[in-house]
Amino acid sequence: MKYFLKILRRRNSRGFTVIEAFVGISILLIGLVGPLMLVNSNLQAGRFSRDQITAYYLAQEAIEMVREKRDENFIASSSDWLAGLGDCTSGRCYVDGRNGASDPFGGCSGNCTFPLQVNTASGQYGYDGGFTNSHFYRYVEINENGAGDGALVTVVVGFDTGRYVQEYTTTDYLRDWNPR
Repeated sequence: MKYFLKILRRRNSRGFTVIEAFVGISILLIGLVGPLMLVNSNLQAGRFSRDQITAYYLAQEAIEMVREKRDENFIASSSDWLAGLGDCTSGRCYVDGRNGASDPFGGCSGNCTFPLQVNTASGQYGYDGGFTNSHFYRYVEINENGAGDGALVTVVVGFDTGRYVQEYTTTDYLRDWNPR
C-alpha cells in the first residue's frame, strides 16, 4: 500500500509542477505589467504637462507682441493704434516671435494651423526655413470694439498629443493709449 501511494504522489507531482510554473509565471507577469503601465502613464502625463506649459508661454508671447506693436504705434504717434496688425484685425494671423523677424505678423487664409517651427539649438519658435517643424501651431485674432478704442485679442495655441489635438486659448483686452 505504501508503495502504491508513493507512485500516486509522483504522478500527481509531475503534472502539478507544470501548473505551478504556469501560475508562477502569470503572477510574475502581472507583477511586472502593472508598474510598467504606471510608469508609461506618468511619462505621458509629464509630456502633456510640458506641452501645456509651452503652449501657455507661446500664447503669452503672442499677446506681448501685440502689446508691443500697440506701444510702438503710440510712441510713433500713429493715427491708427493697431497699425501693422491689419491681418489680425481682419481675420486670423500668425505671429513670428523670432528676434529680428522682419514682419512678425502675417496673414494666413483658412484655419491657420500650419506648424510652428523650432530651432533645436536655441529652442526658439518661429516660421523660418532653417527651423524644424514642431507639433504646435498658433494664431491671433483681434476684434475691435464698436468705439474703436479697445480690442479683444485672442490667441489660440494648439498641439498634437498623438491621440488628439489639444488647444489652449488666452484672451486679453487692450485699450488705445491715446483715444481720439
